[in-house]
Amino acid sequence: MAPAERGAKGISPMVSYVLAILIAVIVLSGVALLVNGFYRTILEDEARRELTQINAQVSSKVTEIYSITKASKASPSNSTAILLADLRINLPAKVAGKKYQITFVSANQIANYVSNVTLSGQNVSTINYPGTAKIVAETTEEPLVLIESDVPSLGVDIQGRTDNPTNTTLRYYRYNPNGTVIDTILMGDYSLVGQVTTVS
Repeated sequence: MAPAERGAKGISPMVSYVLAILIAVIVLSGVALLVNGFYRTILEDEARRELTQINAQVSSKVTEIYSITKASKASPSNSTAILLADLRINLPAKVAGKKYQITFVSANQIANYVSNVTLSGQNVSTINYPGTAKIVAETTEEPLVLIESDVPSLGVDIQGRTDNPTNTTLRYYRYNPNGTVIDTILMGDYSLVGQVTTVS
C-alpha cells in the first residue's frame, strides 16, 4: 500500500470524529434552546397569571378604601390635606420568583397622553376616552411581563408606585391646594402634588 493511501485512511477516522462531535454539539445546543424556551414560556405564563391576580386584589382594595371614605364630609381648608383612611394590602414578595412593581396610572395622565397624540401630523384628540384609571403590574426581571387592568370609575384620582409590594399601603386623602377640594388615593411612598403645606 502506498504511503499516500495509508495517510488518507489515517485522516478519515479523525474527520469522522470531528464531524460526530460537531453534530453532537449542534444537537445539544438545539435541545438546550428548546428547554430554555419552554422554561421561559412557563415562567411568563406563571408571572402573567400571578400579576392578573394581584391587579384584581389591588383593584378590590381601591374599591374598598373608596367605600370606607366616600360618605365623609370632612373638608380641608386651603393648602391643607386630610388623611381619611389607610389600608394595607398583603401582596407576595415576588411573582414566578421574579421581582415586580405596581403603578397607578390616573385617568388624568391617560387623558393628557391621549389628547397630545398625533397621527400623520394630525391631532387625534377626538379619541373617546372613558376616563378610567389603570393598575399596571409588571416584572422588573426577565422575563418581562406587564399586565394592565382598569380601575372602576370611582370619581377619585389614583396615583403612586410601589417597588416593595409586601409593604404596600393605600392612603385616601382629601386635599385643597387652591380652593378646590380633590380626593385622591395614593399607593406607596407617594407625595401629594400641589400647594399643600399641612397634612392632618
